[in-house]
Amino acid sequence: MKKIAIFILIAYTFIWANTLTEKEISDWNSIGVEKMFIGNWKSQGIKTPSDAKKWIDAGENRGSISQWKNIKITDSNEVVKWKKTKLSFSSIQKALKENITPEVLEKWYKEGILYEETILYFNRKITNLEDAKKWKSFNIKNQQDFENLSRIDINSLSELEKWLDVGLSPSEIAKWKYYNVNNPEDVQKWINIGITLKNISQIQSWKQIGLNDVEEITKWKSIDFSPDNVKHYTNKGFSYETINSWLKVGVLPKEIEKFISFGIKTADEAKIWTTNGVYSVDTINYAKDELNINNPVELKEWFDLGFSTTRIKEWKKLGINTAYEANEWKKVEDEENINRWLKAGVNDPEEVKMWKSNKITHLEINLIKEGNLTIEKIKKWREQDNYPIYMIVNLEKGGFKEPQEYLPYKNMNYEHAIKLKEWSNIKPDKLIKSMSIANKIIGKEFYFKDKETFISSYEILNGVCEEIVDKQFFVEIDMSQNKNRCFVFIGTMLQRLDDKNVFGKISQKGIVNTYQNRAFYVENFSGEWLENTIKVGIIKGNGSYKYESNFGTRIIPQGEVLLLR
Repeated sequence: MKKIAIFILIAYTFIWANTLTEKEISDWNSIGVEKMFIGNWKSQGIKTPSDAKKWIDAGENRGSISQWKNIKITDSNEVVKWKKTKLSFSSIQKALKENITPEVLEKWYKEGILYEETILYFNRKITNLEDAKKWKSFNIKNQQDFENLSRIDINSLSELEKWLDVGLSPSEIAKWKYYNVNNPEDVQKWINIGITLKNISQIQSWKQIGLNDVEEITKWKSIDFSPDNVKHYTNKGFSYETINSWLKVGVLPKEIEKFISFGIKTADEAKIWTTNGVYSVDTINYAKDELNINNPVELKEWFDLGFSTTRIKEWKKLGINTAYEANEWKKVEDEENINRWLKAGVNDPEEVKMWKSNKITHLEINLIKEGNLTIEKIKKWREQDNYPIYMIVNLEKGGFKEPQEYLPYKNMNYEHAIKLKEWSNIKPDKLIKSMSIANKIIGKEFYFKDKETFISSYEILNGVCEEIVDKQFFVEIDMSQNKNRCFVFIGTMLQRLDDKNVFGKISQKGIVNTYQNRAFYVENFSGEWLENTIKVGIIKGNGSYKYESNFGTRIIPQGEVLLLR
């Protein structure tokens, strides 16, 4: 069959060629068409060389003309316009079907809409350029995009705009519609009450308890109720209005039933307590049973001053029964110390304030009472020095009725001062004061043990020692500085070096070692001091002593022992 068709075409071309004049043939040749192909052009309806040249200038040939004619384009000028679009024949055919001209395509293209997109929009009956631009601005520009919208029942630009105004993409719209939220106005209501795509499943939770009305759900959410909370309380017969009325007076939902059981049936009835800061039935019961407070105003007075119920109980244990009293105490003392003042017999916070302003603590009150001291007497003593209370009490007991009497004794141990006053009102001199300071040797009293010991010690030392050197033992001071000065010593007799004069009188002497492992020479002492025994006493320095030992010549301090015990 193919051979027959070719044969017929050749025969037809031959017949046409034989009917042409020489001039016609020449005219066809002038545009590049040979004699044998003139029939092909004429078979396509191109009758003259001038018509053929238009097609040739349009870039077509005798074979391609049929393709254009197949899609009903017979004007070479139209071909030029369509070829500029670079659309396929099938796309051009679609455009023609929608009555789209190349001029329309070009106009829409300049507004940012591609040729294929223009054809799609026309196919979807979107022939208004401004509408098309909106669709594209919403990223709806291919068949799949429109099908996606159709699946979520959005079929118009106005409807899509409403959804997009709340900031949703098509995929997000689909999620809302899955939960049966089918219009953007309802979406906005859900968003306004805090339900978004992140927690959209809550919608199902609300629906499961029978709530579909956003307005009703909004009320519950305004008081921070979850679906479970709503179910719990509505099952007990509470409405939103009831619960909200209790919340407005400060009563939490879990307390409502307790109030009702207690006999307070409505929020208005509860106001007598809540306006006074009581929001719990447990607090009311505690106040009545443990605090003996039945009046909410009284309880509020405590609360306003920052006292909890447990602290109120502690105050009442102290015998402080009103908030005013407790507050007055708080102004002057820490709570943990108040009981100590009360135990000391001070029941007035103003009195506490007075004592504290004079640097007297609760620990000293009993001493003050014992000594029958007044604040004026204490101030008088403290004008002389910051004497502690116990010292003032003891001095007064010891016979010092006025601070001026004590002044001569001031720089010595006050207990020794009391003893001196008792022992015939002895006035201290420099020696006595130094004896007071150096009284304790190895933890034992050396001078002030009793009157007899003191008098005998003083009589021995007086006129010999100006004072007893404080804080330095005999061996601790340079030998060149010990002469005629009196020191405390503690030592063990290493070797007795007694001698006898021409009259037969024995002088007791010896070398003594101290606990610092340093030796000194005693040139004279009275009393018993055997070798290898420890003694304490007072020694008057007398320079140094030189002697020969197994280790060569040694020089050690020397002195005369005045007191030995």
